[in-house]
Formats: sequence, C-alpha cells, structure tokens
Amino acid sequence: MRAFLLFILTTFPIGAADIAPPPEFAGVRQFIEQGITQGLSPAVSIAVIRNGAVVWSEGFGYADLEARRRATGDSIYSMASVSKPFTGTALMTQVQKGAIELDRPVNDYLPGAKFRNYAGDAREITVRRLANHTAGLPTHFNFFHDGTPATPVDEMVRRYGFAFVKPGTRQEYSNLAFGVLAYITELVSKTPRGEYLEHTVFDPLKMTRTSDHVRAGREGDAAMQYVMDAAGRFLRTRPYAFDHPGASVYWSSVNDLARFVRMHLNDGELDGVRILKRESAIAMRTPAGTAVAAEGFNEGSLANSRFGIGWAVERYLGHESFWHSGGMPGVSNMVRVFPENQSAVIVLTNTDDRTMARETALRAARVLVGEEQTPVAVQVGSEPAGDFAGTWTGRIEHFDGAVQARLTVGADGKVELSMGNRPPIGMEEVGFGKAYFTGTVEAMLRTREDFHGLAPLRFRLWREGKRITGYAMSNVSGYFGLSSYVELVRK
Repeated sequence: MRAFLLFILTTFPIGAADIAPPPEFAGVRQFIEQGITQGLSPAVSIAVIRNGAVVWSEGFGYADLEARRRATGDSIYSMASVSKPFTGTALMTQVQKGAIELDRPVNDYLPGAKFRNYAGDAREITVRRLANHTAGLPTHFNFFHDGTPATPVDEMVRRYGFAFVKPGTRQEYSNLAFGVLAYITELVSKTPRGEYLEHTVFDPLKMTRTSDHVRAGREGDAAMQYVMDAAGRFLRTRPYAFDHPGASVYWSSVNDLARFVRMHLNDGELDGVRILKRESAIAMRTPAGTAVAAEGFNEGSLANSRFGIGWAVERYLGHESFWHSGGMPGVSNMVRVFPENQSAVIVLTNTDDRTMARETALRAARVLVGEEQTPVAVQVGSEPAGDFAGTWTGRIEHFDGAVQARLTVGADGKVELSMGNRPPIGMEEVGFGKAYFTGTVEAMLRTREDFHGLAPLRFRLWREGKRITGYAMSNVSGYFGLSSYVELVRK
C-alpha cells in the first residue's frame, strides 16, 4: 500500500445512503476494497440494477481526500462522456415535440458558422449522424483550465466543424458533435442546457443531485477530481471548462444514474412519469445506418460498438447491451446496461485511471448476466509501408489557412514530413494498415490563444488509390485534441 494512503481503512462499512449487496457480489466488493487500499482510485461508487430494481448501492474510499470525506451512493461525480446519454435524451424530447428533425441537416439549426465538408455534401451532416458519430467529423476534445474561457460554439464550428469523410460511411467518435447537439437543443427550447434537463428530465425523475453543475446545497456531496503523479501521489485537479459541454459537462451520483437507467430500461417511463415516448427511448439504443468504425483507431470496446443516440450499442458477455463510458482529467466512469435482463451496473470514480471503473463494471456484469466472454476485436497492427511508399504532396487545412505539406514514406517504413518551407521532420509512432496510416511529429500549428507550448501533430490518414485523406490532430493530453483536414496525392 502506498504510504500516502495508509490512513484509508481496510474495511468499508455501509453508509446511510447505501444498499448492501447480495452475497454473490462479495467478490466484486472485495475487489473494490483492494483497489482503494492499493491506491488505484481515491473513491469508487457503484450501483447495480437487477430485474429493474436497485440491489446494491455503495461508496468506497474518499470523495475528498483532503477533508477525509467518504464516498457514498449519493456522492456527486463529474460524468465526462456519460454526459452524452443526457444530451441525447434532451435532444429526443425536442424531436418528439417536432421542434428538431433527426434527418434534417444540422446547418439548418445553426445561426452562425456552418459545418463544411471535404467529402460528400454538407447537407448530409444531419442531426442523427451527429448523434450516432457518423457525420464524418474528426476527433475533438478541448479543456480550458485556470479560468480560461471556452471557445464559443460558433467559433468551434468555424475552426473544427468539418467532415473529413463522406457522412454516413464511417463511425468516428466526436465530442464536437454532442457540443453542437446540446447547443441546438438550447436554441430551439430557448432554455440553457442544464436548466432544460433539470425541468424536463432530472427533476421529474427525482434526480436531485444531477445537473451541469453541482447544485446549490449539494456541495458537500461533490467528489473532488484527482490525477496521479509519477510517484503515485494523487493530485487534486482544478475545475476546468470545455467547448463541447453537451459531451462532457454533467454531474451525477450512482443513485441518480440508477433512476435514469431504469427509465431507459422501461422505454422512457419510471414510477408513472414518462420522459420519452417508447419509440424515442428505443431509437436511442438502436444503431442506425451501415457505417463502420474507423479501422485501427477506435480503442477498447468501441471497436465492437455502434451508436444509437447518446448510447453505444454492442453484444457484451453474450448479451445485448447499451452503455457509455467517460474519462477525462480526474474522471473515469462506466455505465453498462442489459435490457434483456433488465439489469445494469454503474461505476463512478474520481481519477482518470480507467482500471477501477472498467474492471469493476466487468466483474459486476459477470455476476449479473454470466461469464461468457465477448470476442475482442483484433486491433490491426503495423504492417510494412507497402502501397504507402513514395512521396505525397498536398495541404493541411488549418483554420488560419492552408499549409502546404509533403509526406515521404520509405519502403522501410521511415516517414518524414515537411510543412511550408520548413525542413523535413521524422515521424514517430508510425503505423500502417491495409488502407490507413498513423504517425506523430514534434511540430505545431496554432491551437489556442492561451496555449504557447508544443502541441505535437498526430496524423490519421486513409489511402484511396493515389490519394490520402484524413486529419492531423494537435494533441496535448489533458488539454486538447484539435484537428485539421489533410489531403495528399502521390507525386
């Protein structure tokens, strides 16, 4: 046990807000206890639903290490990307009113900057495709620390709102998409996102600890966020903002999330309160279209999943499942739902190491639905340069203007990139697939006015004959991943 965690007790009594687990979950509980004492996370809160009812709700460790305030089932954690099912639910309340049409171009709802396309037609960037991550948008995340104001939505769309591939043909996970979905829901409802969800979803479901902020009077329930340094010490993070709040901004507890999940399991209704029409709830957990995951780039379970509206959908442990995870500085969460069994597991943690959230959810799910293993998608490894060998020239479409680029790929897999009139730079982390290429260069393009350090460029490119397209992402872990379109042709 790490010295700084010696004060954490090795036994975890059930708190007043908690529900003791059935005996068959004893091994899961022991795993959580061991993870806390070993310093894998300051706190873990878990809720388990079986046959539509909560059978276990409990907190472990400390929601606030400095104040030594214990976690419970009512502790309020940052949701990170578990915010997306909330945003999807808000969107569907407007769809069922007729105020938003899923298959209408999203540009029809944007009063300022519009999405543009480098493949297909911009009118193919529809509301539905934003919601199921098939609009052709590149990777995007953008965190603002120390009180720096977030980029307004209009400017975010102007800089990064582009389709690098024909909409509807490829799945690529997009925070930007859900930032825009929340924005248009605000516009048509004429109500701020948090207030709208409180009035239409959270309060009717008695989710009094859930909003886009920690509600007044609930501050004592908030879980602080921590990252771990190289010495194994937990460091508390300061609050930060996003330019994609609909993707990341919400706060909730496992007890509140259990009510939200039960509403979805019951096709939009809970305790006599109907939030969604049955067809709306089913649409959220039904994958649409025929798009496939971007080869070689999706991590973990995303390689097996497709998306409905706000929920990822896959077959897991031999059962149909809808789910979402969440991770960002000081946050790692997992919500896994099994509609056939009317069961679910919800795990929230207050550090960004994914071990506790993922492994705890897996162990609890095995107790709920069985031990059958889900086949793991084989990640395509690096292949020889093959058809990529040669010299490719073209441009990187940065928001400041196009930058001329030359990519030289040797038969041995050695890659160099030159931009503008600068000398070539060797690429690192190079990988080749049958039709895709990845690599990183220690070079920068302008990112944000408040950032002055080096933001390496991470390339994700696909080859179609003598043409390569994709994007280059300025990537700084914990701060941003900001993408620019890339198009190159063989010289």
